[in-house]
Amino acid sequence: MHTFARGALDDESLEKYADLEFDFNADFGGDNRLLGHPDIIQSPWEEECERVSRRIVDPAVATGGDAESDALRVAAAEWRLLLQLESDEAEDGPEWMWGDCGRIYYAIRESHLRAKHFDQTWLVLQCY
Repeated sequence: MHTFARGALDDESLEKYADLEFDFNADFGGDNRLLGHPDIIQSPWEEECERVSRRIVDPAVATGGDAESDALRVAAAEWRLLLQLESDEAEDGPEWMWGDCGRIYYAIRESHLRAKHFDQTWLVLQCY
């Protein structure tokens, strides 16, 4: 199933993505994802990415009712999943472990993804 946060892809782009997704899943298996929607373990991480990218340490900033909190929540809606990798200790697999059987998520703002600014990617770790 192909899911995209915003906008439609033309048939050629969708076919290229489907081929890439198939090859990726054939190589890695598990609940690994390239683009689309994350399968989160703990909680949505978009506000965390926005807060950290602004160098705001206090997580309560995203929950307040003030203008700064409101702006942060609006900006958080631009974050997208770039890559999700699940822990995999199988002998025939990559044998990697993220925390306590967790997942890592590479997140990027949609505008940075469109501009191919992959240096603006953030990593989030979540564990069970």
